[in-house]
Amino acid sequence: MAKIGFENGVMLPIPLSLVAVSSNKALALTDADTLQNVSTGANITVDTNANVAFEIGTSIIIYTSSASACTIVAAGGVTINSENGLILNAQYAVASITKIAADTWVAYGSLKAA
Repeated sequence: MAKIGFENGVMLPIPLSLVAVSSNKALALTDADTLQNVSTGANITVDTNANVAFEIGTSIIIYTSSASACTIVAAGGVTINSENGLILNAQYAVASITKIAADTWVAYGSLKAA
C-alpha cells in the first residue's frame, strides 16, 4: 500500500512505481511500495530478511494481467499468512503483501488456494 504524505495540510498518497514482471521474480529492496504488473504466469518470491531486509510495514501490490497463474512464494524460512492461499485468483486479480515481522508477511486480496 502506498505511503501517505502531506502537502499544505492535506493527506495525499505517494504514487506507487509500476514494475513490469514477465517471468519468475525474487523481490528486491527496490520493489518496496511498488505495484508489480505480472504479464505472464510467474512466481513472485519473498526472500528471508537476512537476504532482503525490507522494513516492517513494507507493502507490495501484485496485479496479474495474464490469464496464467501468478503465485506468491515464500522462500525457506519465510512465512506468508493468508486466509485463502497465495495464488492470484484470476486474470486482473490484485493482491498485496505486507511485512509484519522479520520473516513474516501477510497476503490479502483476490487470492485462492492451489
